[in-house]
Formats: sequence, C-alpha cells, structure tokens
Amino acid sequence: MHILLLGQAGVLISTNTIRLLCDPWFIGSAHLQSWLPWPSTPDLIQQQFALAQQATHLYLSHAHDDHAHPETLRRIGQKPLIMGNFAHEGLKRLARDISSHVTLLEDGEPYLLGDLTIRLHLERPDYRTNSILVAETADGRVVNANDCGLDPDLLKRIRELGHTNLFLSTLNFVANGYPFPYLSGQEPDFHERVRQVRQQVVDGFARGIDTLSPDLSIAFAGPVLFSDPLNRHLNELEEARDWTVMVNELHTERHPVVSAKPCMTLKIDHEGVHIIEPGLTLTSCAPAPARPHETTPWNEDDDRDLEAFAAQLTNIARELHATVRTRLLLFICDTLEAVGAQEERHRRTISLTPEAPVCRPSLAHDSDEPHLTIYVTAAHWRAFQRGEIDYDTLLLSYLIRCSRHPDTFDATLHALLRFGPDAGTRAALISASTSPPLPATERLHITHEGRLYDVPARCPHEGALFDPRLVVQINGEACLRCPLHQWAFRLRDGACVKGDPSKRLQIVSTE
Repeated sequence: MHILLLGQAGVLISTNTIRLLCDPWFIGSAHLQSWLPWPSTPDLIQQQFALAQQATHLYLSHAHDDHAHPETLRRIGQKPLIMGNFAHEGLKRLARDISSHVTLLEDGEPYLLGDLTIRLHLERPDYRTNSILVAETADGRVVNANDCGLDPDLLKRIRELGHTNLFLSTLNFVANGYPFPYLSGQEPDFHERVRQVRQQVVDGFARGIDTLSPDLSIAFAGPVLFSDPLNRHLNELEEARDWTVMVNELHTERHPVVSAKPCMTLKIDHEGVHIIEPGLTLTSCAPAPARPHETTPWNEDDDRDLEAFAAQLTNIARELHATVRTRLLLFICDTLEAVGAQEERHRRTISLTPEAPVCRPSLAHDSDEPHLTIYVTAAHWRAFQRGEIDYDTLLLSYLIRCSRHPDTFDATLHALLRFGPDAGTRAALISASTSPPLPATERLHITHEGRLYDVPARCPHEGALFDPRLVVQINGEACLRCPLHQWAFRLRDGACVKGDPSKRLQIVSTE
C-alpha cells in the first residue's frame, strides 16, 4: 500500500487495484474566501490535479469546504464517492452534484474496495458530521483522522481493529474555530489564549498516539493562510505555518512523528512504514482570484427573513423541550472593516422565548441578561439565515466577531444555530433529545493529590468519554477537562467552569 500526501488533507491511498483520494483541496479559497491552502504554487497545483485524476474513488470526511471543496472536486471530475451516512442534507446534495455514484457507509461498517477494506468511524451524536477513515490491506492499516475530534471512546474502538501502522492527524491550531471569532489580535490575553488552543491540539494528537501506538504519525491537514486583513494577524503567529516545534514535542524514538509535505510518498508493507519521497519544501502561496465581498445593505426583507429564522429556531427549541436563556444580539455591519472595528449600522435583539420569538431593534450594547453578540456583515448573515452557508462556515471564516455575557457557553443556542437550519441535522438533533440517556452506572475513578474522585464516565455535553489524565488547573482549582470540546468541571463540586454552567457532574470524593 502506498500513501501520497498531496497537500492540506488531500491523501491518495493506492493498492494494486484501488486509488482512494481523500478530501482534496488544491485551488481557490475556503470558508467565505478567508482560507487559502498553504503552501501552493501554480506548478504544484498542476501536479496535484494530475495525481488526483488518477484516483478510482473519492472519500469525503465531512462538510467543511477545506475538505469537501466544490471547485476542486468538479475539476477532478466524476468519480465514485464514499462518505459516512450523515444526517447533513447539504453535504449529501454536494455529493450527488459531483458524483453519479455515491456510497453512504454506516458507522464502523466494513466496505471492500478491490483489495482495500475501509471503515468510517463517525462522530457522535448523529447530528454531527465528521468521520475517521480506517483503510487496510494485507500489508497494514492507515488511520486518517483529518481534523476530526479525537474522542477517546472512538480511538479505543479503532484500536480494537488491530495495529495501526500510519496515523494522520492535524496540528493546525489556528483553524480550531473557538476562540478565534471571539478574539482580536489587540486583546491583552491574545497570545496566552492562542497558546492554550495550541496546547490542546498538541495534547489531542498525543492522545491519538498513546491510544493507537502507530509505527509513524504524520501531522497534516494544513497549514492555511488567511487572506483577509481582518485575520492576517493570525498569519504572523510563530507556529501558524511551521509546526516543527509541536512535531518535536510529540516525536519519540518509539513513536516517531513528522510533518507532511506536498507530494510526500510512503509505503506500508510487512516490515512497517517507509518514507519513499520526502516531499517538496515550498514557502509560498498562490493567491486566490480576487472576489470582493458583497456589501448589499440590510433592508426590510432581511428583517422579515430574520423574524422567520427566529421563529424556526424557536419551534426547534420547543421540539427539543429546551429553554434558550441567552439572547442573540446581532450587530449588522456594512463592511468587514466595520466588523473588525465593531462599528455596526443596525442592531437586532433576538429572544427565542417559548411563547413566541421576539425580534426587534436594539438600542444599547449592554444587557444584564445573558447574551451572545455577533458582529457580522449584512451579506454574510443574509446568506446564513437563507441557508446558503452554515454556522460553521461563519465561525471558521473568522469574518465575524463574537462575545458572550457572561463568558459561558449556551449549549442549546449553539446547537440551534449550528444544527437547526439543515433539515437533516435538525431531525437528528431532535431525535437525540428524545433518546434515552447513557447509563448513569458508567463511572471513572480519578486520583488527584491524594484524593479519590468517583465521576461520571462521560461529558454531559455530547457524551464524550472523559480521559482521567486530563485534570487541569483553572483559577487555582483542579478540574476534569473533556477531550472533545474542552468543557471543564471542578473536581471539588462538579461545577462546569468551562462550558454550560447549567451542567454539573455528580462527583463523590474520598481521602
């Protein structure tokens, strides 16, 4: 089995009969024109497409357009396509648009492609849209985690399949999402918060290595370059495009780790993993074609659409039997420069009350009630509430600026914005809310500073398995941190100190 790294998350897995192309993104931009693939040159792009067009099949890990990139996929041409049987209707429409033969696999289902057996391990709950690919032949096994959350439970299931020869995951911490839409480069704690995100990503990669014990691990799926002035300060971060220090922190003689390079080639056989070609060393980025952002002003039709959008979210909340305690303060700006300067032209307050949504002009910045503030251009919010883009695209573009009061996470509002607009993920979200809870008998025992803590085994957010090694200090107190979304719970009393403060763990401690 041969593995060819094409750049970003693009991987070509080749056997005697099959060439499976994973997540190609070679040209253009992603996430509202905000991300550019790095490195990139015209010669490299030509080479990437020449190699990609040799593929017999395509695999898409998830819906983000730095992985499911329509422009790249259409240029490659029609190929049989494989992906998880996700609830996400938008991703399914894209798949049917670019391929006349789409195969949807269930979680963990073995699927035979010639002499290659693949399994897709899907993130849970069902309204989420991401997967890890396990590909194997008689020669060995590859685990392609792209930038999927490395849930310990999921990793353990993969470990049970047998030995992993090659593990692929990302160190692209600047593409993490939170906290970057909440964080400007001028804030005094900017570098400390970036450092925390960077360390969380490194720790996640380390968990993957510890659990799977691969022969070789490769850091890939990035880096990216941010094209807009609003985010160019991220390009100046020391490790944004050079992952050498992080790779060296992870690398050991027993478990070597290397950074991917475009056109790096590896071979897996009965003797292990061999790097055949080290890949290209490039330090430039081919600019994307200039496409100005739309600046159409907010108008009365947008207000009517906003009222309908708020009504839709309220109806979903009713079906979830959930109360949304956090108001949405929408500050509409004319330009991206105005978003960065937080100079809005219109203000709207949306209250998703159980009786009926309230959507009205807002006169003040401040409110004593819990609220989420979003600064966004009229064009971008218009595209979101009309279903042309999703909330992940808004967040990952970093072309919005957000703040929370208090600085806590409202899981219900976040789920409504993220999973409510798509019909498929909406139905899965509602279904999950009526599913029986995980058994309360699942418990972990954690020893910390001489005390034994008996804690629930899973996070109350989305059921991820806790890792007993992830005890961290927050405000001087020991807390258990969830490895999937970084929620943290105080061991002293189970209070949620990072995440939704309405959630609490039932913890029993003894000397």
